Amino acid sequence: MASQLVVWAGLFLSCAVSMVSTAPAETVMKDLKKFCEAGDEVDQDLAQFAHDCQMAQKHNSELKTKIKALEKQQNNLVFNNEALEQIQDTCLKTDDMKEVLDIVRDLKKKIERMEGEQNLARYKPTEQSSTAYNGFSDRAVDGITHGHYYTGRSCTHTEGNQQDPWWYVDLQTPYPIGLVRIYNRQECCSERINPFIVLVGEGRHAAPLSSSRQCGGEWGSDFTDKGVFSIDCGGIWGRYVGVSLPGAQRTLTLCEVQVFAAKNPEKIKTG
Repeated sequence: MASQLVVWAGLFLSCAVSMVSTAPAETVMKDLKKFCEAGDEVDQDLAQFAHDCQMAQKHNSELKTKIKALEKQQNNLVFNNEALEQIQDTCLKTDDMKEVLDIVRDLKKKIERMEGEQNLARYKPTEQSSTAYNGFSDRAVDGITHGHYYTGRSCTHTEGNQQDPWWYVDLQTPYPIGLVRIYNRQECCSERINPFIVLVGEGRHAAPLSSSRQCGGEWGSDFTDKGVFSIDCGGIWGRYVGVSLPGAQRTLTLCEVQVFAAKNPEKIKTG
């Protein structure tokens, strides 16, 4: 839902900016404030906003027609007080404009914050080098961080004693990768993850990922991290984010992998 909300919010912001100079101030501010205070369920508000936007555009078109007619008659037309008040009531005043723009800026910040906090990996396609004990690869992106394998039934599991076992998630579009958060198994075998590497790349079928870049060096648990690792990839661009265990006789288990976009992405992309 968070991803859908970000998309709708972007469309909303675009429409809001176009309305700033075309709709009565109270209509724009009411819709913007309602959206800024809304949670995930905003479909009804967006529908109402779309309606108001259409009405504002129609209103603006009618107003332009009236102005053109007045301009043609400006040489012999004398405005009375009633005509002036009617035109003034259809336009945003300076103070109203400032308030609306402040709301739009706050909304833009909210959208950027939502994008930065969104877990890009959740429910996305996954693959791993092998599967054992029903530890399917998609368990690592189901949103459940429970660290007990048989109780939570939400951790992956490759076959035992493999050479360089791996797992990856397809984000379906390239992102500047910032933080990668990994939840390790807790009730047993936590040491199996030592050491591991995190990879970001464009290539797909490989073990580990082809055309990939490594986030830092090798990582591991010192058993004070409570089974949660936060790896900073520094804004490396890529569509695929993977975890691999280098070496022989390794078994990979991941209870959850979360991927977040970088706020200040680097310019260099993967090959």
